[in-house]
Amino acid sequence: MSFYFILTFLGIIALTFLFKKERTIPKILRICSFFLILLCIFTPFIELAFREKPWLLVLVDTSKSMGVGKRFKEVEQILPEIKFKKKIYGFDTHPYPANKDSFIANGKLTNIGDALLQTPTPSAYLILSDGINNSGPNPIEIAQREKVPIYTIGIGDSLPKDIRILNLTYNKIAYAKDHIPIRLNLENIGYKQQNIQILLKENGRILQKKRTLLPQDGMQSETELTLIPRRDGTHFYEISISTLEGEINEENNKRNFGIHILKSRIKVGWFGKSPNWNFKFAKLEFTKDSRIDFNWWIKIGKEKWLSHNGLNNTPDFNASYDVIILDDFEYPEIKKLADRGTGVILIGNICKQISPLILSSKINESKYPMKVVNFNIFDRKELPPLKEIYKVKGIKGGAKSLCTTLEGNPLIAQMQYGDGIIIGIAAKDIWRWNFKSEIKFWDKLVRLISMRKDLSPQKILIETEPTYEVGEKITFKAQAYTTDYKPDPNSKITIKIISEQGTDMKSISLYSLGNGKYEGSIDFLPHGKYEYKASISNKNYIEGKFLVTSQIELQEFASDRDFLRTLSNVSGGKYANDIKELDINLKPRKFKALFNPSQHWFFIFLIILLLSVEWIILRK
Repeated sequence: MSFYFILTFLGIIALTFLFKKERTIPKILRICSFFLILLCIFTPFIELAFREKPWLLVLVDTSKSMGVGKRFKEVEQILPEIKFKKKIYGFDTHPYPANKDSFIANGKLTNIGDALLQTPTPSAYLILSDGINNSGPNPIEIAQREKVPIYTIGIGDSLPKDIRILNLTYNKIAYAKDHIPIRLNLENIGYKQQNIQILLKENGRILQKKRTLLPQDGMQSETELTLIPRRDGTHFYEISISTLEGEINEENNKRNFGIHILKSRIKVGWFGKSPNWNFKFAKLEFTKDSRIDFNWWIKIGKEKWLSHNGLNNTPDFNASYDVIILDDFEYPEIKKLADRGTGVILIGNICKQISPLILSSKINESKYPMKVVNFNIFDRKELPPLKEIYKVKGIKGGAKSLCTTLEGNPLIAQMQYGDGIIIGIAAKDIWRWNFKSEIKFWDKLVRLISMRKDLSPQKILIETEPTYEVGEKITFKAQAYTTDYKPDPNSKITIKIISEQGTDMKSISLYSLGNGKYEGSIDFLPHGKYEYKASISNKNYIEGKFLVTSQIELQEFASDRDFLRTLSNVSGGKYANDIKELDINLKPRKFKALFNPSQHWFFIFLIILLLSVEWIILRK
């Protein structure tokens, strides 16, 4: 039905006042009331046509890519030139009402599609953007469907000058004191070849500087730095290159990354007068442990030494050992080793000046088993008896006994000297403990003296990237082991993820891939720093950190004017490089709407009014 029925209805009311007979007016009022009631019942919706005054919706891109160079200055110059009736919206990840004084280019994504779905629909759109669209629905499809003219102005240069770190390659897990290569690919757009400086920093402190030559214009090149971490833990670094004059973006001149640093391998040196069973079993134990670097020097002649590197003339005491084992071997500078933090183990004929044990004479055989006193690296209270042990009068002041015979004679004693620990063993055949009870004596003793109990056999190893993009899937890979390093496919591994503020906590369970390997992932963590705790059988076992950053908007900075031009063409609008070149033709927007009389207060009020007037007339 048309809107003209209202005019007809008003005409009927006017005619009622032309009649002179009193009874005619109430009848006409009643007819009108019934007409309106029947209209509400049988015509629930009436289509009405409207014309709206033209107005323009200005959409301003506020994503991070608009913050480079002088792009927002271009926007500030354009806005006062728009003389039409207008509304101003900003948009990045989502559109929002704004004014020219509230624009901040910090949006993580550019979503033009959602910006074109505003209500009420304007007569036309004017988009001020660099054209880098990386989120949301396809704006080309929306423009074709909605058929509202879209005018666009390209902001920024199509060929900006920029140098950037394109890719960064490094070891995500490494040992302390290892040489870690950091390789970075550099890209040059618009500059002549010249020298630039590369800085590697940790917490603002410069670790390394390097000069390198930029690649040719439009080309890429690779350069390398070397990082030598000193401490274990998860460390975050920044690598940056020089900023050149006229460069459109400085943010992509630096990259942040993290490396999980493990404590370095325990470096053990064995020095002995001759090869024996102690050395044989110790070597067998140490070489099986991938986290112990074992070197040995065994005298096999007057001036010849057999070592891990072959035959040598002299043993090397100057290497940076964590632990030195002297097997019946006199060395006059033991104090120097202990002062610099090296642990020293003395076996058999012990140096009297520095040994925690006071020796008396040699005993051929111990009659009773050994008693573990406070040797907490062993899980048993008694050990098998030994042969060829020395009789001990006692231990020096400040030292403590770790193991005694059942008769009470000290067999192993420990004391602190300087920054190192010295342990004396009044025996020459400890190998029997390894042979008979498989207690891994040497491995445990070395960990104790190097104060590196953290390197005891692990049951789980977690691998993950130190840095992720917002929206990227974060994957955790794990390798579970039994205590003897065999793959464990039956573990239950849980990862708890905690945000930097400690308010956001998520938990995921890793699923088994077989052969002791596990994997699990989580999506869509927001920007920020996170910690994770990996537990096996509900026990916290490994902790780590990672970053989630939003750098998608900083990948491309060249304005995509072709995209903006296409967007205007398919919608019936126009593209321009400047507002003065843009001829915006705003037409009044015609639209139709459905009107429901039964739900409108005016119709209800009119029906009540007509019935009331009829009643008043009849009563008179």
